[in-house]
Amino acid sequence: MTQDRNVAAAWFKYASQCDLDSSSAAFNNLGICYEDGLGLETDATAAMDCYQRASDMGHVGALVNLGYLQLG
Repeated sequence: MTQDRNVAAAWFKYASQCDLDSSSAAFNNLGICYEDGLGLETDATAAMDCYQRASDMGHVGALVNLGYLQLG
């Protein structure tokens, strides 16, 4: 199976729009895509928003990612 980061980013966007308990993980993964430019244009503001939304849902990893992003 080949990796397609564009498709992965699209699925994370889709999952983040669903009303599921697992959407916190989708927001965290989407934040990673925005932060690192994986399948999307690099966008620190969008990454921070995704991490914030995921951490608001209780995703601990997103809170860590948010902290690292804010530290620069």
